[in-house]
Amino acid sequence: MLPQMLPRFPPCTMGHAPWPANFLVAYDTLSDIYRHAYCILNQEDADPLQLTFHLEAIAADAIPLLEVFEVDSQGFKVQDWLYDTVTLLGNLSVQLSSF
Repeated sequence: MLPQMLPRFPPCTMGHAPWPANFLVAYDTLSDIYRHAYCILNQEDADPLQLTFHLEAIAADAIPLLEVFEVDSQGFKVQDWLYDTVTLLGNLSVQLSSF
């Protein structure tokens, strides 16, 4: 069973006071994509078009954002969070596809 929300973004440990705004906006966007798709998945009467829409949102919107975190050149330590988030979005995609 999937959690209702993505894991919290890790605290900033690089001595930066707080995370850069683009990181926070990306996290909020990923959280929204996950939360909305999760809600559709848990509806008994989910419309196939809604399922397709959310699958496409994961592929077209979430994956590019995750790739930006992966290639971060500023040295922020988000790899554990990134792995967990990618795993959850992947599992959510599988469940949406097989609904």
